[in-house]
Amino acid sequence: MGDDFKKIKDKIKGAADTNKNPKVFVCKVLVKAFLIIAFICIAIAILDLNGINFTQCFDFDFFTGESVDSARYLLSAIAQAQAAVIALVVTLTLIAVQLASQTYSPRVMDLFKKHLFFWLLLLLYIVSILYDVIVLGTVDKEMNYLLGHRISFAILLAGLAFFALFPYTFDVINHLKPENVIRKMIEKINRKEFVDKINKTVEEKREENKEYKYDPRDLKEDDDKIIPVVDIIKRAIKEDDLTTSRVGIRELENLFEEIFSLEYSKGNEAKLVRHFCYHFEKIADRAAFREDEDSVAEVCYALEKIGKMIGNKGLDNATKHALESLGKIVLDAGERKLFYATNISVDSLGEISVVATEKELKETTIRSIMYLCTFGKMFIEKKYSLDNLIKNLSEMYEKSPKLVGSGINMCYEQLKEKISESELKSFQQFKNQLPFLNKKP
Repeated sequence: MGDDFKKIKDKIKGAADTNKNPKVFVCKVLVKAFLIIAFICIAIAILDLNGINFTQCFDFDFFTGESVDSARYLLSAIAQAQAAVIALVVTLTLIAVQLASQTYSPRVMDLFKKHLFFWLLLLLYIVSILYDVIVLGTVDKEMNYLLGHRISFAILLAGLAFFALFPYTFDVINHLKPENVIRKMIEKINRKEFVDKINKTVEEKREENKEYKYDPRDLKEDDDKIIPVVDIIKRAIKEDDLTTSRVGIRELENLFEEIFSLEYSKGNEAKLVRHFCYHFEKIADRAAFREDEDSVAEVCYALEKIGKMIGNKGLDNATKHALESLGKIVLDAGERKLFYATNISVDSLGEISVVATEKELKETTIRSIMYLCTFGKMFIEKKYSLDNLIKNLSEMYEKSPKLVGSGINMCYEQLKEKISESELKSFQQFKNQLPFLNKKP
């Protein structure tokens, strides 16, 4: 049974990241190439209208008509068609952005304000329409060489504007995907400012209470830039959108690792871990409520990576926060009878426990023993597999026999005063199955 849970974790860890799709990468390259071409054409049109006749440098002649009336009609038709199209495109784009803002987060609108393609497309159409109108005003009684080239360039500019709708549509759809919205939001977070806001909150609270310990709920909502991302993940869980929730959880994990590795995070590790763990707990709670065991497992994997990373740095207090968050998730999943989520979360907690024991993090090790023994009692009652629990405690015992042995005895002494006789009996049954405590001398 333990191997089954290991396979599930490996599957979660190895799930494909949609951001690495080669087709999406190629399309992004094409969009960027098109933006460059559009910018060049806009520049040529503006220069041409200012008397620098770049259009004569190109050997093309799309307009072969000799009638000035045909020229006037064509330029007028092109200008009107482009005006109608851009009005419709802008309207539909704003509706799509508004719907995305209502569905996911109001920050989507803020992100779209900086969408380069939207503004360049708008500029392309405005320049093209103005070019058509101005050239239309220069049409005289007779056709000439320069006018013919300008009309041909107007046709080319209009064709480019209409063709731009294809990459623009792809770009908007891709831009408004929830997983891409999450990535954009996280990219916009000022890492140093985020850490400074946390420190400022702690300083303000300690002026009132010198014993104050950081609580993420005390950080102002506007200062906590993670909240919009967490809201999108929660809504994705509500809509059973595993891809979005998975991407969001992984991006939060990557954000923590990035901030943790920066110079200005030193001395703030425990506060950062507490902050991120608080949000991961909220995500896991929503996922457990919706019985979304995959998302619960993804949160557990993220907390496991965070816990092992800070544990290997020898940060006892910070590691304990990650362990306690996993402990809460295990208890919640167990109460809701989420079998796979419970076992995977226990396995993640055990992995952190082994690292804490190896690095001699006493507080975290004792706390992990208390959790594992409590879960052992719960697993006996629910008739779950004990393989992972026994494996993790055995590994911990090999690294620190004295600490683990005393921790289990301490757990027994504390529990016997708080639980019923039947629960105490379950704990004793679990204890009897630990091979290192039942070795014959």
